[in-house]
Amino acid sequence: MKSNELPTEISCEVDLTLTYGIAPGLGRQAKYSAQPILICRELAKKTSVQVANLGVDLLKSPAISHAQIILPDGTLLSGAVTKISPCGTYFEMIEDKGVNRP
Repeated sequence: MKSNELPTEISCEVDLTLTYGIAPGLGRQAKYSAQPILICRELAKKTSVQVANLGVDLLKSPAISHAQIILPDGTLLSGAVTKISPCGTYFEMIEDKGVNRP
């Protein structure tokens, strides 16, 4: 499936993995199962991800550098995190090339 074939707005529960830190091997990961989110995708591959229950987890140091989202159908969205809201309600990411589908 090509990235542009996914809907521009997706609201569902996903498995979410956040990577904190940039240096390879020095970062840490946090995994969340059945996380309710709202994904808003734009044509330029910028994706906004609203999360209801993470709050302060988005604001921990070192900053989030990468996110991996597994949709209920197994589709994998991943990319570099470029912005985190100061109140911890959403983050923006630039999707890696392509979408992985089971």
